[in-house]
Amino acid sequence: MLYISITIAAAHKTDLRASEVEIGIAEVRSRLGEVVNRVHEGYVVYLTRNGTPTAAILPIDELRRLVEAEEGLEDLRAVVAAERCGSGSPTSA
Repeated sequence: MLYISITIAAAHKTDLRASEVEIGIAEVRSRLGEVVNRVHEGYVVYLTRNGTPTAAILPIDELRRLVEAEEGLEDLRAVVAAERCGSGSPTSA
């Protein structure tokens, strides 16, 4: 039997932690429309298996923002690594 829990905090769409919904995988099958509606409203939905979060469904705009942030972080890490190795562009004094 899968643990089913739905917890809804006060929604503040820019703070993911304040707009979370948790639902068991077994239950999401019968409530997919509701889950998609919640995500559309700005909620992040965590899918749980036996009470343990195993996946998340989030608004596409938030996913795009996270992907862009990760790409920017990778670029920054490459610059820092190049500077540490001495292969970066010299800075003028």
